Amino acid sequence: TGYHWTDVSCEVLIKVTDDDNLPGWIAIVHNTTSKARVAEHVDETSENFFPAIWDSPTSYPRKEDMCGGSGSGCEVLEDGSGCLCATSVSESVGFDVMPPSVEDSLRKLFIAAVDPATLAPQNYETEADPATGIVAHKKIGGNGGAAFDTDTVF
Repeated sequence: TGYHWTDVSCEVLIKVTDDDNLPGWIAIVHNTTSKARVAEHVDETSENFFPAIWDSPTSYPRKEDMCGGSGSGCEVLEDGSGCLCATSVSESVGFDVMPPSVEDSLRKLFIAAVDPATLAPQNYETEADPATGIVAHKKIGGNGGAAFDTDTVF
């Protein structure tokens, strides 16, 4: 009945399809120490594919090249339908000053965030640029100041 937090470790993988109709599409796979606890929509048999943005239309891992070979972090799926790959998260600061335009911010900032208004207001400092209409919510650090960093929400 529903999903709950657990203390079981979980590695997030992606399943990359070689299907001609969905080339390079991915599905999220949870790899846990307890297979009995993995929900069907995130297990290795998941068919919940969605498009991913790759460096080029054919740069995704494919079974034809053994999913990029050893050291790629990928392996051919047992059923031969594509690749199973490790994932990692890379954070970087989008802007260290207020973006010069809405277009620049939309080009560089493409991940959504929780509305800072739903969080503790004392944790964020708001800065607005009336010329562009851009509002930055900067997280207040340990020294009491707020800077543009990976926690800034535009």
